[in-house]
Amino acid sequence: MTLALPRPESGSARPDRLWIALPITDEHSTVQVGETIELSTEEIEADDNAFFKVFTSPTETLFSLEPWRLLEVAPIGTTVQVSLPGHPFHPYWFGIRALRVLREAPAWQALGPQGKAVLDLVMQAYDITAWQAGELAAHWQHAGRAVWDFADHEHIVAVVNAGRVAACQAAQVSAVNALRSR
Repeated sequence: MTLALPRPESGSARPDRLWIALPITDEHSTVQVGETIELSTEEIEADDNAFFKVFTSPTETLFSLEPWRLLEVAPIGTTVQVSLPGHPFHPYWFGIRALRVLREAPAWQALGPQGKAVLDLVMQAYDITAWQAGELAAHWQHAGRAVWDFADHEHIVAVVNAGRVAACQAAQVSAVNALRSR
């Protein structure tokens, strides 16, 4: 199987349709399609830079290590361009103080067009052996060189971050399982 790198669709940088990843532990995690959520006056007064961070592509939402819901949203009110801590200004990142949920998408769509296959592969990592890990590392290096030849920077970063997060989570689960089996 060939995995294609996610690329923004033509015209996807429209600020009237944006994406947000809400952690399932967030106070807004129970929001439903059609509902509106907004920052409170207290939140805005406490931090003038308080915004919901939203993105023009689902693949840009890959910043969290916790389970989350992927929502397509419509901004309400002002939309401003923002940067995230440790990341320079990015043309696909916006901040809004209120939004309306248009639809919920499967979270694996944040991993790109073949996100379901990527998720399935990540789930297999929970049962990986040391030999399999070595084989995968060799293939990863080869694939990494090919990625650099064909991808632009923003999507390389998204794919690398998704891989790191998935590998860290799989390693943590494997370590806990190994400790429990002793």
